[in-house]
Amino acid sequence: MNRVLKVVAGSLLGMATIVAVMSPASAQMPGSPVVEFEGAVGSSVAGSAVLAPLGEGTAVDLGLRGLEAGVEYTATLHGGSCEQPSASLTEIASFTGGADGTATPGGEVLFRGTEPVALAAVADGEHVILVSGPSGVVACAVVTAPAMPAVPAPAESGNAGLAGSGGTHPASLAVLGALGVAAMVFGARQVTALRD
Repeated sequence: MNRVLKVVAGSLLGMATIVAVMSPASAQMPGSPVVEFEGAVGSSVAGSAVLAPLGEGTAVDLGLRGLEAGVEYTATLHGGSCEQPSASLTEIASFTGGADGTATPGGEVLFRGTEPVALAAVADGEHVILVSGPSGVVACAVVTAPAMPAVPAPAESGNAGLAGSGGTHPASLAVLGALGVAAMVFGARQVTALRD
């Protein structure tokens, strides 16, 4: 029984090491953009929108406050700026202000109402989300690109290169990969020995 546990542990360690080596941190997706709404002149509407990839398109989740209870609103995506949005638009969501003045609608960005629009095409600083009610626009948010994680600068003195910048040195990856393969081979040999 003890021998079987060693075999299983060695095999799992080997697989985990290989997965860790094959999955560099740089392959992770950057965060979804979160944009803040500013109320139009005379409006107290505020909140935020989170944009995220949805298949080939873009999902938008809004969190708004300062709305009038029971009033119908529409969130739309436009090219341009808050001061000068384009006439071309796509509707993200229609919703009603809650009794507490909040709403959390969501929707998808669709070109011509049917075709998904990729996040990269929307989150470029050249699009805005407008929230409109019966009296016109009550809030606007500029859709900016998601913030990319900061990459540390190489050290000016001492050990430069990947290891000096906080990254993983290629030789470390090679050693970890070799250890992982060795642990898997060891585990396979132990399984074969147990069968015999």
